[in-house]
Amino acid sequence: MTLAPATSSLLFTKDELVAIDPATARSLGAYPVTGIESPHGIALDVNGRLAFVAGEDNSKLAVVDLTNMRVLATYPVGKDPDVLSFDPGLKRLYVPAESGNVNCIPRRMGRR
Repeated sequence: MTLAPATSSLLFTKDELVAIDPATARSLGAYPVTGIESPHGIALDVNGRLAFVAGEDNSKLAVVDLTNMRVLATYPVGKDPDVLSFDPGLKRLYVPAESGNVNCIPRRMGRR
């Protein structure tokens, strides 16, 4: 399934992403985010068709390909990651953590 960012929304629950059609408020599907425990933070690279999901309980970041809803890679980040932000101009993801550190990650991460 390919998600069209202009016509769908993502939310996370448990250890999965749930795609929602905002026009009908119906679920389009639920997809596991392998390697992430207690998702707590999401950011999108709309042009790159990527979602970035942080795991609060295991301090990991997952890169999810929105064209097939599969996790491409996971990376360690600071303890208790929170409020992800993707800068489309610089193509960088910022992952601040409650532990005080901020990871700055180039978008090419996750792409093979």
